[in-house]
Amino acid sequence: MKKYKRSLATREKILEAGFELWKQEPLIVSTRNVAKKAGCSHGSVSYHFPGGIEQAVLDYAVNEKKDSAVIVSLLLRGHPIVKDMSEEEREKHFLAVRSI
Repeated sequence: MKKYKRSLATREKILEAGFELWKQEPLIVSTRNVAKKAGCSHGSVSYHFPGGIEQAVLDYAVNEKKDSAVIVSLLLRGHPIVKDMSEEEREKHFLAVRSI
């Protein structure tokens, strides 16, 4: 069980690092940059996110963090990750960003 908890902690640390990088500049989210910021190996990032870190970070930002700035940015780009979002949900995020 101890190893499993450590693995979850590493996964969370990687996602948080990727999220912070994405907020700075979306184009710098790469396996190498996220690993460096998270303080782990390139292999750890690839192990935890074999489908790619970029999509995992976006999923995390939208579904876990519910970060309005990220969501609005994705909505404006027509990104597929937010295509099924309700109109009410979209409006809520636009209003949140507008009030900043």
